[in-house]
Amino acid sequence: SLKLSLQFINDDKYASVNQALMKTGILNEEQTDSMPFSPTNMKKAIDAWVNCYAKDYSDAGKQIMEQEAEATQQLNWKYHVRTELKSGKNDNIVLLAQIENYEGGEHATSFTIAKNIERKTGKILGTKDIFNREELKKLQKDIVDILANKEDCADLSELQEKGFFVGIEPYATENFILTDKGITFIYIPGEIAPAEKGEIRVLVEQD
Repeated sequence: SLKLSLQFINDDKYASVNQALMKTGILNEEQTDSMPFSPTNMKKAIDAWVNCYAKDYSDAGKQIMEQEAEATQQLNWKYHVRTELKSGKNDNIVLLAQIENYEGGEHATSFTIAKNIERKTGKILGTKDIFNREELKKLQKDIVDILANKEDCADLSELQEKGFFVGIEPYATENFILTDKGITFIYIPGEIAPAEKGEIRVLVEQD
């Protein structure tokens, strides 16, 4: 099944923002790249994406049925997206997308995508656009300290014993919300800790 509930700005002067919304990863990039896109007519753009999705589903379904006799489960796809737009820091726009995706297997995957978009230019901001190298290093330490406090751990080593950042260095994810209060990093289930921990959010408050 396919369900989309997408917010956008119904104003031509924000066409660049609408274009950025379609390129944030909430919709399959292969389909958004191949479809006719009109940032000033978002309904038309979304309808075009739906048509591309339906065609890809139909083509994949035919291929699966030709290769496997018992392929019902693999054809039971699900892609549900619900977005909302919020005010961010410096009058930027924060996109929050709740996504549920299933393409066969034991269960669907659910996760959140957060993107920060410059209102004037439509640029999608990354951590390197906001922080310098030293600030990013401090953020990594702050993230470890906050998680250690939540998990009642003394340091990174104890966090790793609980399954956090195993085999990887702590990092500030590009999936974040930037507001006047601070920056909230959102890690999808299984990204930095066991999947059963679910989605992990770390708020680093800023002065």
